[in-house]
Amino acid sequence: MADTYICETSYHLLITLVKVLLAPSKKYKLILLTGDILSQDIIDRLESSGLFTSITKLDGLHKYDAKLDYSAPFVIRGRSLKKQIEKYVKWDYNPSDDYYLYNDVSIIGKWFNAEKIKYHLIEDGLDTLTLPSVHSNNYPESKWKRKLRMFFNAGFYSFGESKYTSSIEVNNKEGLQFDIKGKNIIEVPRKQLFEGLGTADKEKILSIYLSDSEKMDIMDKLQVATTTEDLNDSNMINSVSLLLTQPLGFDKITSYEMHEEFYKDIVEKYGEGRLIIKPHPRDDFDYSKLFPDAVVIGYPFLPVEALGFLPDININKAITWCSTSISGISFCDNKVYLGIDYITPYLKRDNFESKWHLAASLLAK
Repeated sequence: MADTYICETSYHLLITLVKVLLAPSKKYKLILLTGDILSQDIIDRLESSGLFTSITKLDGLHKYDAKLDYSAPFVIRGRSLKKQIEKYVKWDYNPSDDYYLYNDVSIIGKWFNAEKIKYHLIEDGLDTLTLPSVHSNNYPESKWKRKLRMFFNAGFYSFGESKYTSSIEVNNKEGLQFDIKGKNIIEVPRKQLFEGLGTADKEKILSIYLSDSEKMDIMDKLQVATTTEDLNDSNMINSVSLLLTQPLGFDKITSYEMHEEFYKDIVEKYGEGRLIIKPHPRDDFDYSKLFPDAVVIGYPFLPVEALGFLPDININKAITWCSTSISGISFCDNKVYLGIDYITPYLKRDNFESKWHLAASLLAK
């Protein structure tokens, strides 16, 4: 019997590694829905780390979510979806293992629900289950309609609402948006989780995400960014800003032209002193051209939280549009979170048909 973690993002892997290192006496297995979330070098280092008794890679499952056909009549929709999902998801499920999912809205979560298999849910991102926007844009229908659909198995309900969810682990129990009253909700503050790591644990995690040369490269860049002798403005001495980006252009939330304008405006308004940019793993925008004096952390698979595992990190301000990762940064107290509504005027001006599922609701405000 083993605890089996199913990871779909680099952040999921980070939380899994922390949990494994804090309880090394148990047996662990890892399932990676790899897609483009990790490089092969990271996977190779994971396999040689000795932390997991087995590592399974299920490539390409993420692309099948969009292919699911929900058009079957109400009374047979559940059976129709189950048949479709079983065509895409094929793996050796071990009923003696305990399964931990971070995202039960994805096709692997739908598979667990279709097969009526119980699982443990861990919050997908920091405080995800407290965000009204996550709830309203995933479940736009009324509560009674959701209950009716669940009763007739006419769809799969996630974010802990499924009857097959054994427990739900969250950063904070306050303000949960989903209908999970009566569930086994476990509060595990991420700050407390990270504080349990020792120096050797942090080194172990960094050694998985980064090679020695990559680690030195980042440390050299951060040292340059925090060197202040040549700053002319005395008011900006020792001031360093960290910008966490989102893949607006890549995800077709905005055009690339509006993506550029959006982040240029943010830096002009909120940036102070030197600028460090940590792009989102899917963000393919070239920030070195837009901000030639900035330091761009060019290792997309490294979670920003893990930057705090490096020595002598000195950031004065962290800025993001809507990355929840900003709340988990331990090496900066001054944090600017602009929020979902901040992008509304940019979407209205953009001559671009947004593919983002939130765009319609934002523009309607």
